[in-house]
Amino acid sequence: MIPVGGIVAAIVIAIRAINAAQNKDGATTTSSSGVVQTSRGSSTFWSDPGAGGTIVWQLILLGMAFAGTGIAMETASGVALTFGLLGWWLLLPAWFARVVFAPLGMVRLAYFSCQFSRVTWRRDKPGGPAMIAAWGLAQQDKPSPSTIAWLEKVLSANKHRALQASGVVARGLLEAAKGNKEAARQWLDSVLLFDPRVAPSHVRVVAAEWLATDAAARADWKRVKDIAKNPKWAASAQLHLLGAVAGRMLGDAMPTTAGLWMWWLFAPRRLWTFSFVRKAAAMTPQPQAPEGALPDVPAELDAISSADASAGAVARATFLTLALKQGAPSATAVINVARTWERALDNELRSKLFARSMLIGGGEPDEAISEVRQLIEAELGKLLPAKLSGTHGDLPALIDTAVQSRREQLNNELEDKMRRMDDRKVNAREIPQLEEWHDFMLLRALYRQAVDTASNQGDVSLSHSIIRDKLVNFAVWLYNVRNEKPVANAIFRMLETEAVVLGDADAEKLNKKNAACDL
Repeated sequence: MIPVGGIVAAIVIAIRAINAAQNKDGATTTSSSGVVQTSRGSSTFWSDPGAGGTIVWQLILLGMAFAGTGIAMETASGVALTFGLLGWWLLLPAWFARVVFAPLGMVRLAYFSCQFSRVTWRRDKPGGPAMIAAWGLAQQDKPSPSTIAWLEKVLSANKHRALQASGVVARGLLEAAKGNKEAARQWLDSVLLFDPRVAPSHVRVVAAEWLATDAAARADWKRVKDIAKNPKWAASAQLHLLGAVAGRMLGDAMPTTAGLWMWWLFAPRRLWTFSFVRKAAAMTPQPQAPEGALPDVPAELDAISSADASAGAVARATFLTLALKQGAPSATAVINVARTWERALDNELRSKLFARSMLIGGGEPDEAISEVRQLIEAELGKLLPAKLSGTHGDLPALIDTAVQSRREQLNNELEDKMRRMDDRKVNAREIPQLEEWHDFMLLRALYRQAVDTASNQGDVSLSHSIIRDKLVNFAVWLYNVRNEKPVANAIFRMLETEAVVLGDADAEKLNKKNAACDL
């Protein structure tokens, strides 16, 4: 006989001794009795004050499960079988919720099952259970509005535990269940802002798989590949398969057909993905056109250029502008068309217009060209993507005006958003934690757009100065007053990253110190 009781007692005593030694040395551990509970990922499992009880409980359930199923197999007793299955369920409630209940549509049962978890979701409730329930809802063709409303109420009623990544993922999946795909993408993308200690791999992988699957459904294979290759997202067999399919669709030499089928063998739901993978395997990889590549100009336009260079240049620029409107052009493509227009509206065209005005006895060439430029600026400004970083060379004047106008507008919106958040801090006006995170998401999105339209370091510094100090103070308020430590930590980490990019040593040091505080 193995002395189970003695082993358990020894483990508990050892854990308590480790905790006592750490506290004596001045090390900090996350309190289990405070108002705000974070995930056990904020400290090691062995320094978790409840680790000993968890081990004892799991060992009791393990014995219960084995005893019940063993007796049931020998005696065919229904009571023993029920006793054994109950033991297995209480031993692995999170597994049953994710693998059995949620896929079968038993969303509420999945939620309540996760509430019994003392390992996966021990210190991440209700976020973790709500995430699994929302994951099950998002997979349904017609999710129940009443169930969605119930789960939203569960999330909004959370007042005793800090918001973690699981709660954000749950909100994003609920948006997906309601059909708000763009909102779902924004919520799930924001998961990477959290410290990995409060965004463990089993949370990040749920977000990554939904984002990659959504991108694949839209045939956005570049997005799928970016998610699958990003080490910040947790890896999974499904992500590896989607990344392999994306590589084939984008014309990569790898994976080979054999490699593609190998990833399919390792991935889940092979029956559902078989036809999808077979279609991808049948495709011959084709190299993709470089970003910013424009369509070939028809031969008819070349003929016009040979007869009249200025008329041909205008015709060419007009053709390319119309081609841009057929899809979502890259910033490089729009800039190249702007440069084509700059060449078309050169002095040769002005000379021809001047000669024509002299011939017909009226008109001002400069006014005509100015009006044309204004029309082109307006049209190209509409087509210009939000992100300009990565483009090369100085911006053409036709684009520069639109970019400056957009940058000023974004900085004004950023300043207004930061002011309203700062006013809320000054007046101690609290809003629900998910709304607080959403406000930060919007602020960060405005900041990123302003930075992406920056043409020099000075433009970036101007946008950064708007949030540099006020956002730090706002995060400190969240940390000290509202006890939303994971959210505050995400803000500190974001500000530290931006300070490093700008070379702001003081801001980097301050936010690095703040980000190192206990979660």
